Amino acid sequence: MNKAYIMQQVWRFLFCLVLLFAGSSIAQADSLLPSTRWAGYMNYTNSRFGYSIEVPNSFVLIFKPDNADGAIFKDNTFNRNLRVYATYFNTAYEEQLKNLHGKVTYSDLQDDWYVISWLDQGMIYYKKVYFTKEESAGFILEYPVGEKEMMDEVVSHIAETLTPRWKK
Repeated sequence: MNKAYIMQQVWRFLFCLVLLFAGSSIAQADSLLPSTRWAGYMNYTNSRFGYSIEVPNSFVLIFKPDNADGAIFKDNTFNRNLRVYATYFNTAYEEQLKNLHGKVTYSDLQDDWYVISWLDQGMIYYKKVYFTKEESAGFILEYPVGEKEMMDEVVSHIAETLTPRWKK
């Protein structure tokens, strides 16, 4: 077995543990409210980092880390996961590309954001990150390759609604 496959299996095992043991409550300061702009979405706002993003109603909050940097949502009907996060350092685009497992299918670097999409073992990963010199806010959406056409509009909507605090 190659190292990338083993690491992915370890990650999936850890993710299953998170699903098993994680609570489903949101810290009181964060909010998850129905979107006022789009039916079928909830607006998640992170109080620690001040970013917001719209999440499809079919996704359920499954994990909230103790450091309150984000959340993990899962669509219980389909094999879809959404991780939203922020950090007090810039997650460098070049470093992200270098450390990816799988085949990069799209990437774009702009002045204050980047997007990377890649394929790995039948799954599509779409990552968007806004950044400054001091911090970054982003998301990673994971879904099966067979759902690409169905998910294109959802991916676009989530990407368009990611708003870091310095863009508000």
